[in-house]
Amino acid sequence: MILIQIKNKTDLDFLATNCFNFFILSTFVVFKQYWNKIYYKSKIYL
Repeated sequence: MILIQIKNKTDLDFLATNCFNFFILSTFVVFKQYWNKIYYKSKIYL
């Protein structure tokens, strides 16, 4: 019950940080998969 009674600003900051971290993480994962595809294709061509 104490966790629910957090101030709105702190709650929003926490939510924003989590969203930002999730965005960075998902972007990194997508980039890594894309990079692996390019890397394997280039290895095949080389």
